[in-house]
Order: sequence, then C-alpha cells, then structure tokens
Amino acid sequence: QLLGDQDFPPFSFASQQGPSGLAVELGLAACMEAKVQCQVTLLPFKELLPALTERRGDVVISGLRIDEQALASANATRPYFRTLGRFVVQSGNPVAKASAIALSGKRLGVMKNTAHEAWLKAYFTSSTVEAFDTLAGAGDALRTGNVDAIFGDNLQLIYWTAGEASRKCCKLLDGAFSDLDY
Repeated sequence: QLLGDQDFPPFSFASQQGPSGLAVELGLAACMEAKVQCQVTLLPFKELLPALTERRGDVVISGLRIDEQALASANATRPYFRTLGRFVVQSGNPVAKASAIALSGKRLGVMKNTAHEAWLKAYFTSSTVEAFDTLAGAGDALRTGNVDAIFGDNLQLIYWTAGEASRKCCKLLDGAFSDLDY
C-alpha cells in the first residue's frame, strides 16, 4: 500500500482517473519492478506519517520532511528531488528579481514552521517575516496587500499564481533558491 499526498501536483493528486502524478507513477513503477501489487491511497499531507506509523500503508511516496520525529517512526530514502524556493509579488510590483537588497524593509509571507520560514529569517534579516498556517493564508495576504511578497515551494507557487485562488493578482519573481542546509 502506497501513501501519497492528495493535493501536491504534479507529484501526487486526485484526478478523475484516480491517484495521479510523478510520485504515484514512480511508486507504481517500483512495485512493478519488485513484482508486487500496489495500490495508492491519497491522504492529506499531515496524515501521511501517522498513517504509516499506524500501518495503514507500507510506503509514503510523498516528500515528508526528514526530521527526528519522522526518523523515530520510519526509515527514509535519499531524496530524488529537491524543491526550490521562490518569491511571488503583486503584478504591479516593480521588483523583477528577488534579493535581500530588493526586498529589504518588505513584509514577506511564508508558511509557518517550514524550512522556507527558517531560510527567510536567516538570510532576509532586513525584511519582516510573517508566518501563516497555510499557503492559502499567505496568498490571501499577498493578494490583499497585507504582505509585499510570499516565499515558498516553487511548484506550489507556480500553481497558485496560475490558479483561481490568486485571482490573477500576482507574478513569480525571477530567480529560485536552493539551500541544502534548509
């Protein structure tokens, strides 16, 4: 039994055809290679590790944060993909490329208790970091002008910016960030 995040396109998501995405395809291909039958169950991201611990599945195919809590109850493989961090601003914002200087003095929204939040606090010390419980909350704050930019997972922000939730308010800034320490 493979467990995947129900809402993290293009890696794993529910579609009309059932569980879909890159992680789903890779997981099913690994099952075929091992000559075992597998099914995919999609759950909210926060339920994946508890479901694995409770033996409702055998493998999590979504990218869990590998920390002490996760390692206390599960074994982890090396990552096959590392996501980049990215900034989004309102469409009329004149900033074209993200940098600590360009965003100095700005209010930066980010999801609470994430590597993205820790990274911003370490490197964007001249900005005010405002943490939100969800990406949707950070996005709403940007859309309504309560923050000047949001920072987070590149893929999620690409989909948010192009999707209905953004109401076409915003644009991605050039430049993406990767830091193996975070």
